[in-house]
Amino acid sequence: MSRIKYGIVGSSGIARRRAMPAFSICQHSSLAGVCSRSMQRATALAEQFGATRAYDDLGMMLAHVDAVYVATPVHCHLEDARKILAAGKHLLLEKPLARTVAEAREILALVAPGTFAMEGYMMKFHPAHAEIRKAVQAGSIGSVVQARARLGCWYPDIPGAWRQCPELAGGGALLDVGSHLVDLLRWILGPIRSIRALCNTQVFSYAVEDSATAILEFETGAHGIVEAYFAMPDRLGTGVLELTGTQGKIIAENTIGQNGSGNVQWEFFPPQSAYEARQEAISPCERRETTEYPLTDLYAAQFDYFSTCITNRTAPHLNSLIEGIDTLSWIQRAYKSLPDEATVSV
Repeated sequence: MSRIKYGIVGSSGIARRRAMPAFSICQHSSLAGVCSRSMQRATALAEQFGATRAYDDLGMMLAHVDAVYVATPVHCHLEDARKILAAGKHLLLEKPLARTVAEAREILALVAPGTFAMEGYMMKFHPAHAEIRKAVQAGSIGSVVQARARLGCWYPDIPGAWRQCPELAGGGALLDVGSHLVDLLRWILGPIRSIRALCNTQVFSYAVEDSATAILEFETGAHGIVEAYFAMPDRLGTGVLELTGTQGKIIAENTIGQNGSGNVQWEFFPPQSAYEARQEAISPCERRETTEYPLTDLYAAQFDYFSTCITNRTAPHLNSLIEGIDTLSWIQRAYKSLPDEATVSV
């Protein structure tokens, strides 16, 4: 299988920390170009990560690549996607897809037959999350009653930071890190029926929320809790994923985040039928297991998955733009559920 040649537009943040290094271990993908507003920066990064060429103009790069990974600020996504798709190139677009559902639908409408587009929710490529989804769908812990996902980081006031500006980012912690969690829970548990949120800025002074909690109801009836923070010190913001069912519990530690590692604790119980007035955990655990997951490069897995789709001429079934629009629409509904006096601009 020949390698799909990628160009990257957007040369800081996640592109530099995660995406560019990932190509060194990809099996079906190669880094053919790096595009930045600064030619000096693009050249330095191309040399550092083994890219074939450097560019300061996206249009120039498009002639030499098969696909483009877009890691620019979210307010640039629509215009970048327009140029890439007009050139007939395949598109891998970082999350969130856009600032609004309207912008996301414009991007979807630009995808021509024979061209593929995918959103960058890389946590679906964590083997732990795939195993959890499989177990839930098989009914291994009975009917899921409640699920909880948390991800936080420390993101203090930074002059000029686009994520801290409502007009540029479209939202704060809920849209940025929280969209990962909404997307992941929907993938595991199925369609969402309703959502509501509590958002505020507790610690910092920027105009988007640094703290968000969303309550979800899934079509199965299961409840979901999403906790997303820009105001949580990194040492405390470790990702958490928990699912409790009528016959068991799953607790994933350190699987949510940019590193593909961590462990999952599985607890399975026999069905309970009679009411126990003492409400004590008297039934013995039928089976308890812990699975350790070695480090997996989620970005390399994501690139190779998309490359395989391109080579086989098969539209991605993971992270489609339709899925991305659905995730974004629920987050916008969560923002709209806020009281009028909320501090977040929507």
